[in-house]
Amino acid sequence: MKTEVHDVTLTKAKDWAEKNLPYQRGEFGTNRPMSARKVNQYAFDMLKGKWRLTHQGIGFAKSGFMKDGQHRIMAVIQAGEQGATMGDETLPANPKIKIQMQVTFGLEDDVFDVLDTGLPRSAAQILAIAGYSNQNSLAAAARLVFQFDNLEYKYWRGTKVSNHEILQTVQKTGLIEYVPYATPLIPVGFIPSAVTAGYFVCERAYPTGPHNEFLEALYSGLNYTGNDDPRRVLREYMVRSKGQPKMRRDAAMHLALYIIAWNDYANKKRRNAISWRSTMAFPQPIEQ
Repeated sequence: MKTEVHDVTLTKAKDWAEKNLPYQRGEFGTNRPMSARKVNQYAFDMLKGKWRLTHQGIGFAKSGFMKDGQHRIMAVIQAGEQGATMGDETLPANPKIKIQMQVTFGLEDDVFDVLDTGLPRSAAQILAIAGYSNQNSLAAAARLVFQFDNLEYKYWRGTKVSNHEILQTVQKTGLIEYVPYATPLIPVGFIPSAVTAGYFVCERAYPTGPHNEFLEALYSGLNYTGNDDPRRVLREYMVRSKGQPKMRRDAAMHLALYIIAWNDYANKKRRNAISWRSTMAFPQPIEQ
């Protein structure tokens, strides 16, 4: 058995694809079912220049058939012939694409059932390795910020944010500094990742705004300027929703409501109720 680094071109990928045994139900020795979504994700990363050489790659058995890596190979073909789409971004095909991969030859023919059985690293584990604390909350907040900055809301659920993109977002934004402000609002009913992301994107847009006053009222439930104070309306909504299982509670919605209430407070507007539906445009914080 030997492993080498190869430059996988479109021509080479098409040649190797001929050595794949596509999934056939009830047939022993064929590969797993193909995921078009995974192939598209890989192709998008390749065309975007985000693909990295790792120890994972392509594996061929002694018989010559491919035992591992069919999604990577098909992604090179898609990137070279069709291009890829992620969210609202479409990348054109690059027939001259060349992707470095580790390629192993000489695997035993019965090795398939022990491939890819390890536990993948989570985003929180990647952040821990990089030295960050509060990894779960930080990873969730970074995912929200990345989606907010890069995707229309309708694509949030269907687009995977990679561990690399989450780590880059944390490193570029200093998001770790915002996490402690979210923790005291958990008993009120807020999802902490939404508060972290909300505080960050609102302060980024309006650095000199009254963010401390906004948050203090959410913490304490005090110092409102009336029943129609947007801080009061937001806080009471969260308290009610926490105790009502039928009320929708997810991080994207909490982020949207945070931005709506913040915009009203910063603009000195009043409101008697607050809501947001996923069919609406996602709120954007006012800019200074």
